[in-house]
Amino acid sequence: MPHSSDRRAKRLPPRKPTSAHGLQRRRGTREVRQRFLLLCEGEVTEREYFEHLRKELRGTLVTIEISRDSGEPLNLVREACRMMQDSSRQARRLGDDYVRYDSVWCICDVDEHRRLDDAVKLAMREGVNMAISNPCFEIWPALHFDPCTRYMSAGDLRSIIRQHQPGYEKSLDCKKLHGRQADAMRRAMALDKQHERNGSPPASNPSTGVWKLVQKLTESAGSPAVG
Repeated sequence: MPHSSDRRAKRLPPRKPTSAHGLQRRRGTREVRQRFLLLCEGEVTEREYFEHLRKELRGTLVTIEISRDSGEPLNLVREACRMMQDSSRQARRLGDDYVRYDSVWCICDVDEHRRLDDAVKLAMREGVNMAISNPCFEIWPALHFDPCTRYMSAGDLRSIIRQHQPGYEKSLDCKKLHGRQADAMRRAMALDKQHERNGSPPASNPSTGVWKLVQKLTESAGSPAVG
């Protein structure tokens, strides 16, 4: 079940606090930037993709921090909650609201995770967004090349990627995706609508919530679709 809930859509202009506990900009005036924290279940493909996207959005109004933590969804959400709380404490200590994360996302797969529902419930309760892919993250790069409208296994998705990146196993050549992001987003949204029409549960195979995160990042950056 995908979930998306940003804690703050945008920051209001700074103003002086009315109490000792109020937060303000620490010094001077800064551009209003959106600060994102991403935690990925996988250690290779997901990180490579979002590192590539971070480079593409460098110099825009987005700051992306990719945690080194990885693991199954419930532990990932727990770590996201801890990092959110740490950033809030630091913001209060420094009197600087820019230290807080604007949007926190966990990127994970359906796979065989027995506690995925628990992870989704915790994320909803704590304001953490989830980008869930079924069957796995590879559906996102595959959608750059193929509509993926039938039931997909991880092997099916790797075969699609290998048609454009021979020898692909886990390391993704993100340059091969360049100029195709709009197609991937359109196809991912079409899959969601297809499942909705069929009465299928959210995050059914095939589907991915990564498009929502990518859309949020590019919109916050004030950039057109990239990658």
